[in-house]
Amino acid sequence: MSDMKVQIQTAESHRFYYPDVMVSCDANPVSEYYETNPILIIEVLSTSTEAKDHLEKLTSYMEISSLQEYMLVSQDKIAIDIYHRKDQSWILTSYEANETINLTSVNYQLPITHIYEDVIGQIL
Repeated sequence: MSDMKVQIQTAESHRFYYPDVMVSCDANPVSEYYETNPILIIEVLSTSTEAKDHLEKLTSYMEISSLQEYMLVSQDKIAIDIYHRKDQSWILTSYEANETINLTSVNYQLPITHIYEDVIGQIL
């Protein structure tokens, strides 16, 4: 969903971002143009967006009460970071080659090599 935004609204600010992938279980979204209750957000890192994805977006996304996981996928090496919500805090789990990713928000596991299947030769 390349044109779907996520809205983050707090008492202090009102922001929108375009995540690379977003999953929501909201049966009645408030808008057809933006989502307010995602459970999983995935960003693919690039040189131009990596700092923003790791700092600004991470901080903003953590303000979304429905969000359970924020996944950052490196595109220049086999590496994925997933921030998992645990009560009122966040736990970072880092994955590398030959590991299996566990996305509890969508009850899904997959080997990291499946994500990089068509690009492994290009990043090694």
